[in-house]
Amino acid sequence: MPGHVIIETTEFVDPGDGRTKIIARSLFHTTQERDGMLASGMEGGVNESYAALDRLLEKSN
Repeated sequence: MPGHVIIETTEFVDPGDGRTKIIARSLFHTTQERDGMLASGMEGGVNESYAALDRLLEKSN
C-alpha cells in the first residue's frame, strides 16, 4: 500500500546441512495495513522473487 511504512528483516541461517534457511519478517503498524498488502497480491510477488533467486543460485553452483 503506497505511503505506508513496513519494517522488513531478513535472516540467513546455516542449519549445518549445506543449505541456507531464509527467515523473512514484515512488521506492519496495523492489521489493516497488513491485510491491505496481502490483498494487493504481495504474496504472489514474494513467491516469484524467491523462485527467481532459486534459479540464480542454481546457476552459480
